[in-house]
Amino acid sequence: MANHKTQNKHYENIRKTLEFLHPEGIFELCAMKPKERDSDLWEGKALNVVCGWYENQAQVAKLAQKLYAAEPAGIYITLNACKRDLLARADHRLIAGIGRTTDADIETVTNILIDLDPVRPAGTSATPKERRAALKLARKIRDDLIGQGFPRPLLAISGNGAHLIFKASHANTAENHAAVQQLLTCLADKYDTEEVKVDRKTHNPARLVRLYGTKARKGEDSKATGRRHHYSRIIKLPSKPKPLRISRIRKFIMKNQPVDPSQTPVAASSASPDGILNVPAYLNHYGIKILEEKRHGDSTLNVLGQCLFNPEHGRKEAAIGQCDDGTLFYQCFHDSCSYRTWREARLEISGDDSLAAFCTGSPKVEPHINEHFSIITARDIRENPQKEVPVINGLLMEKENLEIVGPSGIGKSLITLLIGLQLGLEGADKQLWDTFKIPGQCKTLFIQSENSSFGIKNRLGLIVKGDPRYKAALDQLIFPSINGDCRTSGNVTDPHFQRFLREMIHATDSKVVVVDPLISFHHANENDNAEMRRYLDTLTAISIETNTSLILIHHVGKAGNGSVGGGRGASAIGDWADNVLSLDPGKDSTLKVSHQKSRHFAKHSDFFLERTGTLDFQRVNPQCEEKSATVKTALEELGGEAKTQEQLAAKMVAMGCSSISTAKRLIADAVEAGVVEKAAKGKAVGYHLAID
Repeated sequence: MANHKTQNKHYENIRKTLEFLHPEGIFELCAMKPKERDSDLWEGKALNVVCGWYENQAQVAKLAQKLYAAEPAGIYITLNACKRDLLARADHRLIAGIGRTTDADIETVTNILIDLDPVRPAGTSATPKERRAALKLARKIRDDLIGQGFPRPLLAISGNGAHLIFKASHANTAENHAAVQQLLTCLADKYDTEEVKVDRKTHNPARLVRLYGTKARKGEDSKATGRRHHYSRIIKLPSKPKPLRISRIRKFIMKNQPVDPSQTPVAASSASPDGILNVPAYLNHYGIKILEEKRHGDSTLNVLGQCLFNPEHGRKEAAIGQCDDGTLFYQCFHDSCSYRTWREARLEISGDDSLAAFCTGSPKVEPHINEHFSIITARDIRENPQKEVPVINGLLMEKENLEIVGPSGIGKSLITLLIGLQLGLEGADKQLWDTFKIPGQCKTLFIQSENSSFGIKNRLGLIVKGDPRYKAALDQLIFPSINGDCRTSGNVTDPHFQRFLREMIHATDSKVVVVDPLISFHHANENDNAEMRRYLDTLTAISIETNTSLILIHHVGKAGNGSVGGGRGASAIGDWADNVLSLDPGKDSTLKVSHQKSRHFAKHSDFFLERTGTLDFQRVNPQCEEKSATVKTALEELGGEAKTQEQLAAKMVAMGCSSISTAKRLIADAVEAGVVEKAAKGKAVGYHLAID
């Protein structure tokens, strides 16, 4: 009876969740990583995701409870309603492995999620104490926001943390999206603690949210550690939910967005050595109207009628700020202008005109050190233990990058695919090309633009056929997919594409990210050092932030361009790389691999790889193979063995070798290379072909 009551309680949570989030419209139901691969509940063989699109709440509520038997890691629904067209993909049925809802499939944002996540080891469930801490912070944020004019949100336990969900009603536009993103950033900056963090990534319109009343299965269900799998549930529903208006969000941002001078600082003394700039006088002189002045922390904001760089960013959405020490900065809360600086604003307003007439007094000399920085000495660095984690020993460290350079068609993408498979194998004794040790297992995220899903499928089929061990590593390779096509394109300097990369990394727990090739993911002039460095430094920042290592594929350039590794374009590309492997065609079907640059390891000497019929690469020694060819042929004509060195050498001379002494030297080289084996003393057979 108790179990029946419990199930009814979970069912009621599921039903109320659907009524609150989706009183009408189409939404996606998604089950992540079910333990069962085959089930009557869905079509196809499940690997990571089964999903479908629904309008019938009662059907979803019953289906969600049936999905328990498949033990998925989690059951989710889209936070916002989807376009009706998605019913044509899977109409009120679940299908394994089909493309999921994207941000472009959301027309109107009807819900905004604030996720409070306890700090804990990755891949584990939260303890009761950690869940209570998240719920406590959620209640504090809820009460504070209500006090600032926000409507009442839904409050829930997500399974491992706490959720606040506000109803909303605004169009899915880039600017509205940026406002929600900045709302989360403000909340995180204001409320984050050492124990609980506000998730800054839940702003995307196609975000999934746990279907409350279902269980969160993250990591092992461990009674010994208290990290148990836990049901999600609604704590409090608003009796009359009202939408959170985008105008209210923007007012909150203007009031609460932290001023961080380290992001866009230009000290007044740098702009004018004559003193501190009188900002109102300066703006008035050049016809820039100030709507209001207001204090924010240790600075004054001169709020403008419109953004200096985009007139569509209107009243009270931009400001020129001045810290008490005279430091100037420009601020526009729109994502597309968030990088603008005071220096750019000054050029827009007054060009290179002198500011001396608008400066008074002398700039204060009190130093300003951003709170994110601390000061350490060289002794601190030398004596503090630094943990160095190799992803591929001798080739790639954690948070480093590896650039693979070579001409088109030589096999760079295939080699990188095989590296990903090697990284995905279990065990700590793996050897890449019998040269570089791989100490552990990790996932690899492939961001690539050149190979279709069909082409990659064929490649993987041949690779696994040649080496069945790789079959176990297939789940460790991740490809973003849109409607079944795993080709991706974008611009790394675009904030929206940066968010996509970060979200993909966090969602998949990938430790290595492949960008293949470089040219597909930037819109810069590849021959411009400054532009390419800005692009590459953005990749570095993402790598450091997400604790990932990068593998960057780059096409070969003309000789003599000065770039390490011979990659085409600006020399900054090769200079940026921590490690560089250069691929060049060798003799016949071989590749010459040159370890041209290494940040933390000794450079390996050049070696050769040969592609097999099953698309693997094996290390070979072309020089020894060439020298041993005559020895092998002579042994084959002798039936595979020779009783003495003299017999084998005589046969080689008869085949055209210049002399007995030359033949004996070639025999010795073949024995050393392992192509020919010499029998133990006392045996009848002196030499025979080595057995592979």
